[in-house]
Amino acid sequence: MGESSWLVLVKIASIIAAITEARLYGTLSLRRVTRLEQALQDIYAEHLLSTIDMVDLLALKVYWHSAFLSLYSSFTILKKCLSKSVNELDEADRDYISQWAMSDAG
Repeated sequence: MGESSWLVLVKIASIIAAITEARLYGTLSLRRVTRLEQALQDIYAEHLLSTIDMVDLLALKVYWHSAFLSLYSSFTILKKCLSKSVNELDEADRDYISQWAMSDAG
């Protein structure tokens, strides 16, 4: 790993922040998803792939995986789904969950 683990952690955190902000403002377009996914893939290829057998004290692989999952799913809505019955969810949340479950990301 050429760069420090801390720098890789900051890169992943910045991607998570970009995903969260885009979800918050409704600007998570397909183009942005593709760009963020490529950034995550680059981080994996450049920094994490070569460290598969090494001890990961900062849990970078777990953090990276969390970032990737958050790119394709809204944990807020999924958490809401787990805490309520389907009848208690509003129609927009039910639609989101149905679309997500039937997609390649689900």
